[in-house]
Amino acid sequence: MTEAGPANLQTQFSIGPFVTPNGFLSPQAQRLMLLIYNRTGGAPGVDMTYEVTQITLALATAQGAEEDAQKGIAAAGAAQGTASLALATAGEAQVTANEADSDAQKAISDAQDVLQTSLLTSALNKARADISISNAGALALARTIWPSQTSVFNQV
Repeated sequence: MTEAGPANLQTQFSIGPFVTPNGFLSPQAQRLMLLIYNRTGGAPGVDMTYEVTQITLALATAQGAEEDAQKGIAAAGAAQGTASLALATAGEAQVTANEADSDAQKAISDAQDVLQTSLLTSALNKARADISISNAGALALARTIWPSQTSVFNQV
């Protein structure tokens, strides 16, 4: 016989004779005895010492698990504190890195300005030198006596 739920062990107390005139238990008494037998745990019975030991063991295991959970919560809190500190430090490092990047960009811009100024100065000096050479050449040409001019002087 299979049951979907726990057995219904409730019954009314039997009123009437427990024993038939033949000396056997009456059907009501048999049913009452069977219900008492089932209620007390069946044929092997229930060893309450064992049950108490098992309950105590389960309770100790549950308490140990709760202590471990409390330690885990404390460790998680400490880890969260460390992570928060690391996040703050990373934020400060990011600010410092941004400032360094800004300084580097300014230095690059300044170096480009110096390079442009140097190139412009160099180009100006080259242009002045070219003009000076050109002027010197023109002046030398103007003062040079050409062979055609020497024959005129020699004839005189």
